[in-house]
Amino acid sequence: MKEYKKSIMEYEDVQDACVAAKEDGFAEGKAEGLAEGEARGEARGKANKAREIAFELLKKKIPIEIISEATGLTEDEILHLQCQ
Repeated sequence: MKEYKKSIMEYEDVQDACVAAKEDGFAEGKAEGLAEGEARGEARGKANKAREIAFELLKKKIPIEIISEATGLTEDEILHLQCQ
């Protein structure tokens, strides 16, 4: 009977460890997902700001090469803005 109770306790310990590991994994995955989402959002925001600046510079007849250097956008991206 002692061996049986011991094996049940060991089984429950393993089950508890599995549940804890699963919860830790979910929490870690959620944190990574949030960080990745924030980074993507920040990158999109910067890209949108660069396009807005480029568009304003285009309206002021600033050369595309200078706009490209100032914003980090490619000349093709700037030309696309110019067509809009």
